[in-house]
Amino acid sequence: MTDEILSLRNRWDHLRKHVRDTKKRMHLSNDYFILLEEAKQWFREGNKLLVIIARKATAVKVSEEAIDLLQEIDAYIKPGEDQQEKRIEKLKQLSTIVFGKSGIIFKKKYTLTNKINMQNDLFAT
Repeated sequence: MTDEILSLRNRWDHLRKHVRDTKKRMHLSNDYFILLEEAKQWFREGNKLLVIIARKATAVKVSEEAIDLLQEIDAYIKPGEDQQEKRIEKLKQLSTIVFGKSGIIFKKKYTLTNKINMQNDLFAT
């Protein structure tokens, strides 16, 4: 009888631990998706800026105007780039916890790539 009680207690403890872990992962997944939406929003705003800059680039006549457009890009990217990098790092951590080791992978330097692409697109028009 005591073996059965001990077995039941072990199973109960295991179930409680599993429920706690699941609850924790649920909360972290909520944090993950909120953070993911913030990262996407920053990217969307950058794309809107790119469209505006591309339109302005068609009217550029002198190099100073092109430099002004680059400064507009930098004014958007520089303040948000560090925060975006922090978001990406946190997303990588959370994805490992929530989704496991084979979870969603983020490229660390994608904001830098976006900046380069924005500048290339600006001068390609």
